[in-house]
Amino acid sequence: MSPANAPPAAALPALRHWSEHTPRSLALRVIDNDGREHQPWTYRALAHSVQRLAARLAADFPPGAPVALWAENGPEHVAWLLAGFTAGLRVLLLHPLLTTHEAEAAMRRCGARAVVSAATRTTLPHLSLSLANDLSDPPNAMTDRAVGSAILLSSGTTGLPKLARRDGPSLDADGASLAAAASLTPDDRVLAAVPMSHSYGMDLTLAALVAGASLHIRPGGFEGGALHRYLADGGVTVVPGVPLMFAALARDSGSARPSGVRLAFSAGSPVPPRLSEDVRRHWGITLGHLYGATELGAVTFGNPGDPRFSPASVGFAMPGVHFRVVDPADHARELPLGSEGELAVLAPSMLCEYLDGPVPLVDGHFLTGDLGRLDEHGRIYVTGRLKHLIDIGGLKVNPAEVEAVFEQHPAILDCALAPLVLSDTVTKLRLLYVPVDDAPAVSAPDLRAFARSRLAPYKLPRTYQPVPTLPRSASGKLLRDLLGAL
Repeated sequence: MSPANAPPAAALPALRHWSEHTPRSLALRVIDNDGREHQPWTYRALAHSVQRLAARLAADFPPGAPVALWAENGPEHVAWLLAGFTAGLRVLLLHPLLTTHEAEAAMRRCGARAVVSAATRTTLPHLSLSLANDLSDPPNAMTDRAVGSAILLSSGTTGLPKLARRDGPSLDADGASLAAAASLTPDDRVLAAVPMSHSYGMDLTLAALVAGASLHIRPGGFEGGALHRYLADGGVTVVPGVPLMFAALARDSGSARPSGVRLAFSAGSPVPPRLSEDVRRHWGITLGHLYGATELGAVTFGNPGDPRFSPASVGFAMPGVHFRVVDPADHARELPLGSEGELAVLAPSMLCEYLDGPVPLVDGHFLTGDLGRLDEHGRIYVTGRLKHLIDIGGLKVNPAEVEAVFEQHPAILDCALAPLVLSDTVTKLRLLYVPVDDAPAVSAPDLRAFARSRLAPYKLPRTYQPVPTLPRSASGKLLRDLLGAL
């Protein structure tokens, strides 16, 4: 492609580009619960729908007005999202599984003027989600950039989720950097099984549009054999996901391997070594890594094709992204290379504000609350979560470190470390674990003996409790606040 015809490095102008230069190329396709493809949307059809919806929104709402989008994965979600950005609105993204109480609370906090959803579920003015796959002539020009912004709910693993706003330049930077990091091209078919209402799903949508790739959308998520059969039949070339998704796919794989997958990468939570091995064994490929946050977008990428790739690392900083490792007790003090501390990130894709509080910054860098370190090659390692450290007699225990040890036990599928409060002054540790199906039962003394040579005595759990499952969010994050109820 000549430089004059090269696509812009931002989603909305790229959508216009592809709709004009390759109007019949596939933009979106839905994979139903039986693994069948249906509802193909060309770039021309998508651009037409976005223009019509944007004109409607601009007629009804002033620039900067907050409007909620409450929908499952699908072409409608993509079209309304892009239309909201085109019309200059603030689009509040709500997960489809939220209760009406939860959704209305978020809408009140941001002052949403209306909600786009499949059904009327609130007292706010309701815009029907449905739209036509229409190829008739739309309004002429599309905007040259994202003039609106996204309002995203933080994960809220502790306390009330915050409302983070990311503006047009942030969204443009994120889509461009992720498309480049994953080397996306118009020939790629990108699986969209993670929730599009989350930052990760939104970022993937923007990246696919920048590259002119097609999104193969799974409304029902990633459970079941239908998705694996679709992968085995060569339905997609790029598989973004979370550890929970890859674990489910590996479990359902049987003897069939995905065909045509050139890249698979995980985000949202750490990837246990056993899961990486399962993916390599069942899929024949090495799992890559992405690190990001609701407030930051995607900021690192670990590509297995890079000779510097390390499965223990979340990869390298995206272009324009700068990492610092700072002392958790004194954020102004940057720690030496190789030291563990709190990760602070400066990125062109980061939020412009919280709607409900100050943004934690040090010298312009966002304080992630994640523990980590950098090595001499520039690789970034995420080693835990600062607020999850457990105090044992004045010594701090990182749950992620202990969990990583027990995840290597052949009888443990999943595990979580939680505090065991014995008195006002005495706290010990307890391990909650999900046993491997059909594995022989394992005793507490056996588990303790397994870890004794790998962990200091104060890091060894006092009790070991098998559980059917652990509480995790839709993106696979462990909900540690819920462990106390188990």
